[in-house]
Amino acid sequence: MEEPGKRLGKDWKKSTDRAVTTAADAGGLKVLVADSKDAYEWKTVATLAEPAMPADTWIGNACAMDRDHVAAVYAPRTFTNKPDLMQGGAFTAVVNVKTGMVTKLLFTASLAYFDPTCNPETATAAFTAFRDNKSRLVTVSTSGKTTTDTTADGQVTSAVPVDDGIVAAQGRNLIHLSPAGKARTLASADSAPFQIRPASDGVAFLDRTGDTARAKLWTGHGTPSTLASGKVGDIALKQGTGGRVFLTGHTKNHHLTSSAVSALNVEADSEISSHGRLAVAPVLAPGVRVGLDNIKDAGKGFTKTEPSPDTTMAQGAAGEAAAPLTIKSTATTTGESLVQTVPDTTSTTGKESFSPALRAQEGRKPNKSQEAAAADDERAHNPVDTDRWCSVPRNDVRALALQPTPNQVEWAVDMAVRGKLEAKWIKQGGWRSQAGLGTVDPQGLLFQPPNLTGGGRIPAQVLLGVLAQESNLWQAESGVIPGQMGNPLAAVAGFYGHEGGTSDGYWTIHWNESDCGYGVGQVTDGMRLAGFEKPGEKSLSPAQQKAVALDYTVNIAASMYILADKWNEVHTAGQTITVNNDDPSKPENWFAALWNYNLGFNPNKGDGKPWGLGWYNNPANPFYPPSRHPFMTDPHDAAKPQDWPYEEKVMGWAAWSMDTGYSYGTDGRQDWPGESGYGTAGFRPAWWVNELQRDLIKPPLDAFCNSANNCSSTSPPDCPDAA
Repeated sequence: MEEPGKRLGKDWKKSTDRAVTTAADAGGLKVLVADSKDAYEWKTVATLAEPAMPADTWIGNACAMDRDHVAAVYAPRTFTNKPDLMQGGAFTAVVNVKTGMVTKLLFTASLAYFDPTCNPETATAAFTAFRDNKSRLVTVSTSGKTTTDTTADGQVTSAVPVDDGIVAAQGRNLIHLSPAGKARTLASADSAPFQIRPASDGVAFLDRTGDTARAKLWTGHGTPSTLASGKVGDIALKQGTGGRVFLTGHTKNHHLTSSAVSALNVEADSEISSHGRLAVAPVLAPGVRVGLDNIKDAGKGFTKTEPSPDTTMAQGAAGEAAAPLTIKSTATTTGESLVQTVPDTTSTTGKESFSPALRAQEGRKPNKSQEAAAADDERAHNPVDTDRWCSVPRNDVRALALQPTPNQVEWAVDMAVRGKLEAKWIKQGGWRSQAGLGTVDPQGLLFQPPNLTGGGRIPAQVLLGVLAQESNLWQAESGVIPGQMGNPLAAVAGFYGHEGGTSDGYWTIHWNESDCGYGVGQVTDGMRLAGFEKPGEKSLSPAQQKAVALDYTVNIAASMYILADKWNEVHTAGQTITVNNDDPSKPENWFAALWNYNLGFNPNKGDGKPWGLGWYNNPANPFYPPSRHPFMTDPHDAAKPQDWPYEEKVMGWAAWSMDTGYSYGTDGRQDWPGESGYGTAGFRPAWWVNELQRDLIKPPLDAFCNSANNCSSTSPPDCPDAA
């Protein structure tokens, strides 16, 4: 950096200001720090991941407990597709940024945007997990020692530790939880409080009314005072040290009478350093799959411009990012912009040892069938799980899946939605014979095209959005390049099963809890071995199960069949849920069916009890940041998919497509970024009349939670999630 004094302002060498950020890729969640006295030269202090656990990319959140310690949650990206893992299955750790030492913690937590939350004044962090309509709140010290472990009824969000317990949101109330779990209301708000920040003169937080957000301060008694307002997403509160809180973004009606809350003229989503001298923009690591914002289809055919630096990337599927990491920031004292590269982000500290949440299963064996017990000797030299409940094993050289190109996936989807994905269009033999599949006829014999209630067909981009979110358009595991064969893509947690509210039980093998999702659509229906079906499930035949797990065309036919069934389910007489004019040809009208695809449906039993789509994916759920914009309108969204409910992510991929890193031209020649053919686009994105309408694929926060459907975000509905 040239002339740092001019960029960083007076006394930058003497300042103890420290900035912390994270960058996630297939290697892990990277924790990076930079100090003012070093002209904010970034260094990677730890990489959080679990050995041998596959991930297309790791994701997570982190916060500074004090100058030298960071608390973090981290998990594979695919955890965002599983409500139980998303709400309570992420790994937890404390990182000493001075020494690089990582202390992995025994419990798991949620991937919610507020998890964890730190208080530098108490040098503690709070972690939250949601299970069975209860909230578990754990606070830890910088050593990783648990200081409190509290369980509260209902949904508690945005929990932050204070010196005498926890301050959090429950419904529209700001509450205090004692170490013993006793709750008392501190103040009421207009909505569920969020971005709760302890200040030296009270507790600052945001709430909202419609699209207007207000920054408020509760000083220990009475009604909170309003400090400033702005559009939801345009203002934010960030924690500093010394009891300071920073108000960022584009605010109106300043009334900053609080000495502890000060405004910074930077973007609302910036991460702020400990003393507020540096504002760091969201970081997207090279290799993370993003949306292409330069692909347009305006009725003139498919065109592609040169990819911008933010959306061009290396393959990234099989390991660390190939390109240097770039971090952009602003020195708040001068307003100067900084662009810095981090050439080395390969720190192994934090990824070489197992989390205690996984180590709990060592020395413990799952229940086995007699046949599996008799095969123990063979298993000592055989990596295939003979005592599994899922139909197609992992690590079996006789059951390998072909990794398709993105163009092959798009072709199969285009054919499937037209009911034309039949044997006559599929090349038989070759790798299919090698995999023991025989003749494949996805929609001729296996999954015949379903009829949609109301007629019409599924828009191709909706199904492609599902496949992008579920698998990155992969049929085989992430390390397998297109055209090669490998293990069928099956999430480790879903293959081995998990259960329970404690780590000791949660990450032990539980075959009976296996969901058995396979391939590009992560198809689960009928994929358990015969005799091990879920209640109400009928297993597919062994030949069909193998085809779903190994052949992307069959998997896509099955995925389309399931999605159509989810549409029909929300159009059943007596429990119809429609969106807009309910025209199935319009991608945005599939919002409810996609919600159903991920979570399931609570049927109307006519007993007066709540029915419909579950609370977990409701846009109004305070589990997700109210400040979020439509998914993938900013390429950096790919680094934080946990901030959007499932159906919003799918609609984002449908609208913006995804960058797969490379594709193949029409002549079969491989194309790398910037070359001919389809370039790096995963598929042709959906297109609306203008970009404003494209942005409107994200509904208003209260669209599905209002007085008309007996739902209130300040009092979550008494309705079970049908995951």
